[in-house]
Amino acid sequence: NILSTGKLFQPAEIIPIISRYPGLHAATAALVRFTALDIWQAGTVLIAVLHLSLLLGIVALARSVGLDSRAASLAGIMYATNSSFIYFDTEFAYESMAITLLVWALVAFVQAIRGRHGQERGAWCCVTLLLCAGTVVTHHLSSISLTLIMALISIALSIPWLARREGWVRTACVAWSLTLVMGGMMLAWIHFVAPEVVSYLSPYLGS
Repeated sequence: NILSTGKLFQPAEIIPIISRYPGLHAATAALVRFTALDIWQAGTVLIAVLHLSLLLGIVALARSVGLDSRAASLAGIMYATNSSFIYFDTEFAYESMAITLLVWALVAFVQAIRGRHGQERGAWCCVTLLLCAGTVVTHHLSSISLTLIMALISIALSIPWLARREGWVRTACVAWSLTLVMGGMMLAWIHFVAPEVVSYLSPYLGS
């Protein structure tokens, strides 16, 4: 429908909420438009690339928090054994793209926090917000989860003895700034674009 009309937010009969989160479908339509692939091939290629990128993101995230290459590779192998990675995240579904964006957003977030120079931090902050925005327009639960994870990290960095480094005030400010922007984007998208997500998620939250 996106390819035939040239417009996003096309209605989806089976799961109506996915029309409000067009990240995966827009990316697939763009791949079809600019390559010789058909829809099936483009979707398969995109999910395969995202799936591999997710595993690399786990390794990069482990490295960014201080693990050496061997330990980070082991973390990636361990993550790859979970059933969601093997089965659930290989579906052509919006969470399959969003989980990859979430992990790489956390990698960039950690790099922004750990950056020692203003220019370096600024660059990583831009990358973080770009990946956060991609998550927001792709999947509701992933964007909510990313906001909560970033908030937990920010809370930890706001405790001096837990932060364990000089300049923790600046680091905490960077973390909270990025978290608040991410939270603002997520809430704005729900309010202006996808208000249906409240009723969609409320049965799971309530009962």
